[in-house]
Amino acid sequence: MAKLASLADAKSILRYDGSGQDAIIETALDAASSHILGYLGVDEDEFDNDSSDPGFVVPHRVEMACIMYAGIMLRDPSGAESEQYEHGYLPRVVMNLVYQFRSPAASASSGSSYPDANKWWLP
Repeated sequence: MAKLASLADAKSILRYDGSGQDAIIETALDAASSHILGYLGVDEDEFDNDSSDPGFVVPHRVEMACIMYAGIMLRDPSGAESEQYEHGYLPRVVMNLVYQFRSPAASASSGSSYPDANKWWLP
C-alpha cells in the first residue's frame, strides 16, 4: 500500500500521544493516500514501486493533504461531514492542496516544476 505520510508525522500534526490509536491512524492514512492518489490519477502499484527509491520525496503539500484528510476521517468516523462534499471528491481543503499535481491541472499550467504530471513523485 502506497502511503503519502508517515504515522509519526501524522501523530505529531494531529496531536496524538501514545500508541493506542496507531492502528486506526494507519487505516485513515491508507484510505486518505488511496483516495488522493486516485484523485491525482496515479496508479497505486506504480507509485509504491517508485516510492522505494531512496531519492523519493512526497511533496509537502501532498503529505499535508494526506494528514489533513486522515484527520477529517478520524474526527468524523460516521461520515456526516462528507455530505458537504460533492460525491467522489476530496474535502475542499485537501483538494486545494493537491490540485496542482492533478494531471489536467499540471499539464495545463506553464512553467510547472512537474513536467510529467503522472510522475510528480519522481526526483
